[in-house]
Amino acid sequence: MAGSRATAGRSVVYEWHGEHIESCAPTPERKVADWFAARCANELLGKGVLKAKYFNKFQMLLSANVEEGLLAASRGQLRPGSDVIPLARSKEAPAPMFEFHWWFHASMLSGDERQVLVRHYDAEPADHTGAIFGLLIHRKDVSSGDDVAIHDEQDDFIDVAIETCSRCAEGGWACG
Repeated sequence: MAGSRATAGRSVVYEWHGEHIESCAPTPERKVADWFAARCANELLGKGVLKAKYFNKFQMLLSANVEEGLLAASRGQLRPGSDVIPLARSKEAPAPMFEFHWWFHASMLSGDERQVLVRHYDAEPADHTGAIFGLLIHRKDVSSGDDVAIHDEQDDFIDVAIETCSRCAEGGWACG
């Protein structure tokens, strides 16, 4: 499998083809980043890891972090191996798929969950060489310490990304 377009040093168009997001954001990168940050902040607030007084600050900082990662992907500036890896389980998918991963350290989180692990799956179809298609983004939860449970949950997210890739390929990638 060839490397990701997000590491090739050339600009590409980023399109979101995952879950529907209601947003007036000016770019798809901002739209996805804002949506993900709100979802993550609410999840961590519900778990008691994020205090309400830090909610807005955490959400804003996480959104900026994810947006910068997605913009770097659009500019082809992610680093192979450290920011992007091929998605090994996607061999049967209709397009090459990659995992982008970022770490966001937030001192405002309590306990052992001060590091937010962000995972983003994309598809890069051969017939759309100037684009990368975002399929799914999530927070990798490692708080249980149970490697099997963590791996199984990650596989569930990857399965959803592969299903989204297949559905979008069947629709000619007009599913954004």
